[in-house]
Amino acid sequence: MKVFTRSSVDLFAKAGPTIHTDAIIGSEGFLLGGDVAYSVNDAALQRYNVAIGYTTPEYQVGLHATNKFSHCSAAYHHKVNKTVEAGAKAIWKKAASDSVSIEVGTKYVLDCQTFVKANDFAHAKIDNAGRLGLGYWKALRLGVKLGLGGLFDTTRLHENVHRVGFSLTLDS
Repeated sequence: MKVFTRSSVDLFAKAGPTIHTDAIIGSEGFLLGGDVAYSVNDAALQRYNVAIGYTTPEYQVGLHATNKFSHCSAAYHHKVNKTVEAGAKAIWKKAASDSVSIEVGTKYVLDCQTFVKANDFAHAKIDNAGRLGLGYWKALRLGVKLGLGGLFDTTRLHENVHRVGFSLTLDS
């Protein structure tokens, strides 16, 4: 079992002195973590979050409750084989009319230097609001990667609301 904890005091916070504390406990693939922020002037918790997860070489599962439990998410990622990965995520936000949004995605490796993604991990996604994101990454040569991506609103294909872009990554 491994335990990591940390604590700090912010004496110059806008709300006055604030104590920040977090802890993570992990054992055999299981993780449990949380953090809190306590305002000394208000004598109240300003923030509290908790997460639990389980990981293996083939898959990961995670549950998060953040923003004083007003934002909750559950995620699953599966490495199906060497070339295919799949994932799904459900998000509930109290402020957003108590609705649940769902995202699903996949990654397909074309060769050792090229892969295509449609997923929920910052690059692209397919969600229940009809947004389709696609990405293509290619290693052009050692230390140089090209990324092409697009986000398309499938409910408004005839409108000018879509986004496309590229990235060039240079590593030494």
